[in-house]
Amino acid sequence: MIIGDEPIKEAKYDVIGRLHLAKAIAAEIRKLDASSGMVIGILGPWGSGKTSLINLIRNELATEPTITVLDFNPWLFSGTSELVQMFFSEVAEQLRFESGTLNTIADEFERYAEKVAPLQGLPFVGEWIGRVGDSAEALKRLRGKGEGGVKAKRKKVEEKLSELESPVVVVIDDVDRLHTDEIREIFKLVRLTANFPNIIYVVAFDRDRVEQALETDGLPGRAYLEKIVQVAYSIPEIPEIKLRNQIRESILQAMEEIEQPGPFDASRWPDVFEEIILPLIRTMRDVRRYTASLRATVRSLAGQVDLVDVFALEAVRVFLPNVFAFISPSRTALTTPDDGWRPNPQMDDHFRQIVQRLISETEEDHEDVVRSMIRRLFPNGARFVNHNWGAGDDSARWLINRRVAHRHVLDYYLERLASPGLEAFWDAEQAFVMLTDKEGLERFFRSIDPARWEGIIQYLEIYQDEYPVESVVPASIVLLNLLPEIPDRPRSLLDFRDKHVTVRRVVLRLLRRLSDGEATEDAVKKILPEVSTLSERIKLLQLVGHEKDVGHGLVRPEVSQALEADLRDQIRQASPEKLAAESHLLWLLSWVRKTSTAAEPALIIPLEAPLACTLLRSALSEQLSQPLGTRAVSREKRLIWEPLLALVGGEEGVRQLIEACEACPDDPQLAEARDLAAKYLSGWRPDD
Repeated sequence: MIIGDEPIKEAKYDVIGRLHLAKAIAAEIRKLDASSGMVIGILGPWGSGKTSLINLIRNELATEPTITVLDFNPWLFSGTSELVQMFFSEVAEQLRFESGTLNTIADEFERYAEKVAPLQGLPFVGEWIGRVGDSAEALKRLRGKGEGGVKAKRKKVEEKLSELESPVVVVIDDVDRLHTDEIREIFKLVRLTANFPNIIYVVAFDRDRVEQALETDGLPGRAYLEKIVQVAYSIPEIPEIKLRNQIRESILQAMEEIEQPGPFDASRWPDVFEEIILPLIRTMRDVRRYTASLRATVRSLAGQVDLVDVFALEAVRVFLPNVFAFISPSRTALTTPDDGWRPNPQMDDHFRQIVQRLISETEEDHEDVVRSMIRRLFPNGARFVNHNWGAGDDSARWLINRRVAHRHVLDYYLERLASPGLEAFWDAEQAFVMLTDKEGLERFFRSIDPARWEGIIQYLEIYQDEYPVESVVPASIVLLNLLPEIPDRPRSLLDFRDKHVTVRRVVLRLLRRLSDGEATEDAVKKILPEVSTLSERIKLLQLVGHEKDVGHGLVRPEVSQALEADLRDQIRQASPEKLAAESHLLWLLSWVRKTSTAAEPALIIPLEAPLACTLLRSALSEQLSQPLGTRAVSREKRLIWEPLLALVGGEEGVRQLIEACEACPDDPQLAEARDLAAKYLSGWRPDD
């Protein structure tokens, strides 16, 4: 099978069974009475295989006894006058390559051509006039004695042709590609020479196209055509079973040389093939165009898009270009899930209009194909096509499976450029493989810009049902230790998910992979001492404990209480230097103060640098607000004032804290916290 868009030339490539028809036509040509010439039409739409059939016929005529076949391709020339000129020139030149009578016929044929071809634009005429001299004299000599000269020349040609033992076949192909005027000129030319003895024209064309071109002044083109073409053979349709096989075989061959073509969802393939691809491919030229495009596209995608989606979208791109062009501006409507708990009718109406316009862009009555494309490839967009199709939000699975139903994957298919989100997912895939390897996982993250860590960890959550049990302890340790180093990113007013939420959600899902409470308790006891910050140890215990609105009850209450008491002892005994390394020191010390029992020692906080600087800095917070009627988010710095007062013993303690901070190296955050503290001490409070 040939992937390119070239007609076949040998019978061994006849995969759709056209050889028997070629043999039959060749046999008929041998039997034809061509004493008065003959015109045979090979009829079929563009791309139906007319040239391939002619090549097979040519091969059959080359067997003994051979019949000479000459070619004229009018598409190589432009302009009606040039077509006439080049027809005679080409036929004459090809005849000269033959031996015997055919060689002598070439001269007579060209002399006759000089009489009937237009004088303008004929190179050999121009040269002859130049040699003779005077133009008027040249024309007189060229034309001889009026019509009698033409008749005499024609008679000589006919006499020579009558001497032939077998006819000469002249093939005129690619008529479909000509302009209307050129089509008319070609058929006038054939009509002019159609009754030459032993000349059989084989003309390949699309009947509808030619009939339209030949229709003039209300006269039907079909009637004109029937006067010229005496025998017509229509290209039969490709048997559907052969077409199916050829599409599949061509796709397989196109994928053979690609090392990483990508995932293939066999469960979706039959429906996509039957409803989207097969209806768009009707000829072998379609097959070749499609698979040639497919191979280049799959190679460029580097295995990052599901092949079933690629096969479907490439069929749409090649055969329904208007529809494909509108997929890009329809991305949001096609990939946004139905937010059932927070419906937005206006947005749904907007999306419905977009999807309906996508269907309206359909060419050649292929609306069913476009509807199937939406249902099979974009489940979130299917609700705007058929209300009985409900997708739900399965975005995580679509992303893992590289389906264009996920916006990141669709963007990559259309743009061939990975978005930051898709790059984060690819990195998350690599991290997932290393979850059981503590050192390897940490090395992997350390090799990446920390600004990207949060996005990668967020995408790890989509593998929650596949976390290996052996990964719970090592992966939790690595992620909790990375958390303090993840840069804070600007957040919008409604963006409730920060880096702490992202990491702890993954840790929670890791712990839930354990089969029972005893296994969870054992894992927590192994993780705790490996976590580098005291704050994250507290958060871990809160996560697995029973605190209202915080804990998930993964360990027994008595175990949780014992672990918390032990951690409070560690905090009380921690050196000022270790405590000063905690970025959430105010929260940490407040937790100890609030959760300690009466039997536990009091918490002593030395208000000295650098501990004082860390404590005051950790009291700084940011208040977000958004005025009505604007998208702008206002940000205002605040102090967590009441907890700070309770921890340091009132306003006097805050003054001591400020004084102690004078010994710390100044930085913008500390200076802002110190100025705010002084403002609060003066009696100022935020309006709200």
